[in-house]
Amino acid sequence: MPWEFLLAAGAALLIGISKAGFGGGTAILATPLMALAVPPHLALGTLLPLLILGDFASCWLYRGEWQWKPLAVFLPGCAAGVAAGTFLLGRIEERHLQQMLGFICLAFCLLQWGRALFERRAQSVHPGWASGTGFGLASGVTSTLAHAAGPVFAMYILPMHLPQRVFMATTVLGFTFINLFKLPGYLAVGVISPETLALSLRLALFVLAGALAGEWLNRRCPPHLFKRIIYAILFLTGLELATGKSLLRALGAFATASP
Repeated sequence: MPWEFLLAAGAALLIGISKAGFGGGTAILATPLMALAVPPHLALGTLLPLLILGDFASCWLYRGEWQWKPLAVFLPGCAAGVAAGTFLLGRIEERHLQQMLGFICLAFCLLQWGRALFERRAQSVHPGWASGTGFGLASGVTSTLAHAAGPVFAMYILPMHLPQRVFMATTVLGFTFINLFKLPGYLAVGVISPETLALSLRLALFVLAGALAGEWLNRRCPPHLFKRIIYAILFLTGLELATGKSLLRALGAFATASP
């Protein structure tokens, strides 16, 4: 089996794992992994149907438990952000998009540290139009360019201190809307094509397998340990995408050159 397909299958597994409960930081690794297997534009187009598949399954699991008010002030700005991201997506060269994905991954790792600090210090707040629009714009742009809105949305909704099930349900529903917003633009600029849809279909079962794996890991692996491993892989993957140099090849060359 070609290593490119193994990377793509790994990306699909991570989507399922994320939707099964690890949420917030696992799925972002799917985009750079897929971008190592196929060109970045194809990676984005291949992943979107898989993300929507995972969203629909999660909405069924959490049906009726979400809160609409945080989303009502968030989604209009998000729609505008998706439109802006689509405009940029149709005008960015492959290499520049690959570098952007890499820098977004590196920034995400730093943002996670800030998110943890923010969560500890934040007081309970209520959603407002100013914060909802701002975070919505940022989420729409980052999600369109890299499927990477997780930390932005988390920093918006965490200070509301929603009950765990309500938090998960509201997050799941929010990302369902975000991903559906992206669908027309991806089709318009050719990011989704018959080629990407064929690959998405081949990978769909890996999303479902990832959901089962995520449930198993949730019971047996401490979430903080699992996320640390994911962030370490994400940082190294982002570094490779941003620099355009293979870290594995560099390590191999170093080992060969060593006496």
